[in-house]
Amino acid sequence: NSELAVLLEEIKRIGSKVGKTEEEILKIIEKFSKSSISFHDFIKDINKGYSKQDKLALITFLWTVAYADFVLEVNEERLIRRIADLINIKDIDVLKIKDTVKNS
Repeated sequence: NSELAVLLEEIKRIGSKVGKTEEEILKIIEKFSKSSISFHDFIKDINKGYSKQDKLALITFLWTVAYADFVLEVNEERLIRRIADLINIKDIDVLKIKDTVKNS
């Protein structure tokens, strides 16, 4: 529930930035995820459209979600580290962000 709460807060924040309701954002996410064939579609878009700072913010957000329930699951860490690798974020940066989020 705490991880879901973090996600919903981010959806609210995004919605306010782009002038859409939470429901509209959720429908966009659902539609995109159903039409996407692979995880790599998302990675390709991130690599094409995100700056390094945007990518670091994404990794920070992922760690924040993972630690929302104060329990880091092995699969959560693997997924975050895999995403970071695919979007060309160095492991040292990933670990620094992890440590910052964990201790905040």
